[in-house]
Parts: sequence; C-alpha cells; structure tokens
Amino acid sequence: MHFARFRSSPPCDHMPRMLDTLRRMGFEVHRVVMDSIDSDLSSIEVVYRTAGHLDPATFVARLQVMPGVCDVTAGKAPDGGWARRPVPTVERDGARTGELAGCMA
Repeated sequence: MHFARFRSSPPCDHMPRMLDTLRRMGFEVHRVVMDSIDSDLSSIEVVYRTAGHLDPATFVARLQVMPGVCDVTAGKAPDGGWARRPVPTVERDGARTGELAGCMA
C-alpha cells in the first residue's frame, strides 16, 4: 500500500482528477480523507495499492503537475494504511468535511 498527500484549492476539482488518474493507472483506492477545516487550502490524502507495471512515482509525478496542487508528499503507507491519523467527519455551516467513504457521485 502507498499513500499520497497534497494540499489543494479547490479540492472539488482535484479530488475527481486524482481518483480518475488512479483509475486510469489501474490502481486500487482504499481510503481518501479530505480536511478543509482550518485553511483555505484543503489537505487530501489517498491510500492506494498499485497494480501492473506502473510505479507509484508516476502517479505522484502526475499529481505534482496539476494546477492548484501543492505540498505533495508520498511513500509507503505504514501498517494501518495511513500516513497520519484519519480526520473525523465534522459538520461546519451545514457542510460535511472529513473522511469520505465509498464512491463520489
């Protein structure tokens, strides 16, 4: 398992792009967390499993060239599959932020 973490504004543009990139590469997504509580920039982390001959560095390189994406870090996911503790889901001004489960519509 591998992880990638980055900051983004606006996250609603980059989350689907990131997921589509993983899909096109044939990688399996395990979890995605978005945290936008304390900043104008959102922090997004994805944990995924590689498949086939493509390298995780290729995914990271594709992430780094997306306009509006910054502070990209990546590596092997530790035991629980997380580089950091998951963000709890919270409600702010009627909008939910935090851990996302399942598919995005």
